[in-house]
Amino acid sequence: MVCCGVVVNNGKILMIKKGSEPSKGKWSPPGGRQKDNETLEETCIREMKEEVNLEVEIIKKLIFFDKNNLDEKTAEEFGIDGIYFFLCKPILNLNNIKKGSDAADMKWLSKEEALNMDLTISARKLLNEVKI
Repeated sequence: MVCCGVVVNNGKILMIKKGSEPSKGKWSPPGGRQKDNETLEETCIREMKEEVNLEVEIIKKLIFFDKNNLDEKTAEEFGIDGIYFFLCKPILNLNNIKKGSDAADMKWLSKEEALNMDLTISARKLLNEVKI
């Protein structure tokens, strides 16, 4: 399973450009794979710290996309069963945010700006289906 954190600040969503496969070069909220013995929420919190150096609190689950709603090649090749997106709130201020080694770039984007980027399939579905 993959878990991504959605952080909104001043109407803009924190997005990263994937620096490695799967979906290298595409934009998405920060996130990554669940480890053994981790809850979905723990995965999201860990990945936010690793990918953008941000400690977060989970507010709520926004949406889940199963593997049938993902890029078929990516889901099969990387064994991804689905992706959860969680709305997150920073625990501390946003001054220490920086992209981690997995990210090629990082930006705060409005929903409209993000929809004009080369997004992962799940990020595009998230922005089209969920009011953020």
